[in-house]
Amino acid sequence: MSLQALISLSRSPNKVDADRNVSKRLEQSRRQMEIYDREIENRIAAKAVTREQLAKTCSL
Repeated sequence: MSLQALISLSRSPNKVDADRNVSKRLEQSRRQMEIYDREIENRIAAKAVTREQLAKTCSL
């Protein structure tokens, strides 16, 4: 980080707080996406067809 950027940050405490809030929101978004990913994986796994089911269906 450049000296000018550090000086700007030191003069603007709201900027530091805003950066922290952005980081918190990003982390929350990542956690929420992980939850959604697991839910989708579970839904797909629940709909999976086994080879036995497929063989039985195709033989009818």
